[in-house]
Amino acid sequence: MRIISGSARGVQLKSPKGNSTRPTSDRVKESIFNILRSDLLDSDVLDLFAGTGALGLESLSRGSRSAAFIDNATAKLIQENSIKTKLNDRSRILNMDVIAALDYFQRHYESFDLIFCDPPYSKTLFDKIFPTLNQSSILRIGGKLIVEHGIADKKIPTLEKLTLTREIDYGHTTSIWIFQREE
Repeated sequence: MRIISGSARGVQLKSPKGNSTRPTSDRVKESIFNILRSDLLDSDVLDLFAGTGALGLESLSRGSRSAAFIDNATAKLIQENSIKTKLNDRSRILNMDVIAALDYFQRHYESFDLIFCDPPYSKTLFDKIFPTLNQSSILRIGGKLIVEHGIADKKIPTLEKLTLTREIDYGHTTSIWIFQREE
């Protein structure tokens, strides 16, 4: 796993041992960032279920202003990767549960232009995450929520303030939903 483009292009990221994370493939990551190209510059990014930090670090490498990384299992690894890519000065790593982090951001009136959400495929966390993102102002107006999920999770949620703008399937395992915040 590596950073594909930008200031940290080619830097190899450390991954945890075992199967505790499921890194986004370079093919899927490149496709996502081609879609988001014009949204990256000077954006504030939130990387939920960050794993190695690859999506947030790729954003920073391509010109995002800041990135917050949430993962209570791999926070130390994300810190190492942010230092390795020399993007640690714009990185904030929170070693906490995603639901607790969303509550924290809501209470502190923090918001983001882009939110990456890549939960474990086998766990249904959408029922807790989507309502919070839909009802709160964590995602700024005009901001985008990028959700990576298993191809079997085809039930697109109905959200009043988030409009599905794109759905892309990659092979037999991965699908991406891109929502935009309206209001």
